[in-house]
Amino acid sequence: MKKVVMSFILLVILCGIVFIVKDPFCYNHHYWDDINIKGSHLYSNIVAQRGEPTEIKNIDNKSIVEYPDISFIWNNTDLKGIFLRAEITNDTISIGRNKLHVGSDKKDVENAYKSNFIKRIKDLPEKSLGYIENDIYIIYSLDEYDKVEKISISYGV
Repeated sequence: MKKVVMSFILLVILCGIVFIVKDPFCYNHHYWDDINIKGSHLYSNIVAQRGEPTEIKNIDNKSIVEYPDISFIWNNTDLKGIFLRAEITNDTISIGRNKLHVGSDKKDVENAYKSNFIKRIKDLPEKSLGYIENDIYIIYSLDEYDKVEKISISYGV
């Protein structure tokens, strides 16, 4: 009986270790930290953390605040409220435990999100891969060589 109990406890511990290592929720629940955004997603906070933007564009009632490696998009032209999404456009920023970045292969992206717990976003354009993790939407836009050319991160699409 003692061996059965010890075997069961050992099995539970091993399952726990496997789950911690393969836990889909720890793939990377710190996407905002990866792009150096801590705290609120207000314009003043972005400027306080990243400095003055290189350019601000107003297109179709949206504001695009550009930095050399990333852009932040607001749903208004007066930069009020929080940004809708961040778009990584340069290979200097890597996200996730697998350090995916602009230039990563499609296969690397698919392998990084291979889990039953991470939902894949359907009905995206042909050259896009999208995933939902912990209410964060990550969309990878691919070029003609199936390399990542842009990464969008948002709370919803």
